Amino acid sequence: MDTAAPLPTVPYDRVRVNMEREEVFLERSALPLDPRLISTITGGVEASCRDCLLPFGLLMSIIGLAATGVAGVRDPPGSVLSVLGWVLLGSGVLGVAVSCLWQQYRSRKRCGSWTLLMEPEAKKAVI
Repeated sequence: MDTAAPLPTVPYDRVRVNMEREEVFLERSALPLDPRLISTITGGVEASCRDCLLPFGLLMSIIGLAATGVAGVRDPPGSVLSVLGWVLLGSGVLGVAVSCLWQQYRSRKRCGSWTLLMEPEAKKAVI
């Protein structure tokens, strides 16, 4: 005899179904969503943003530089290609800068926690 697995909880209070129009309405409660639900839905990739920011920033910078160079040779200043190139170049440089600052912040945080872990051993008397 098979036992049915319990149904997962849904973050909705009511589900209304209109069979004539084949519509389903999900009404939420006023309670905030569980943050673990987002991690479950996305598979945990939201934590990898800092890992992808540097490569995507470099790629956007290269594309923006190429678009700006082509627009500078062929089109007048202020053209769509020129503006697009500058926007991509600026976004790429901003992404690289944020990635570098994030890595520096993480290394300082790690270094600080390492000194906190090692500090009690330094205070012990050696016999």
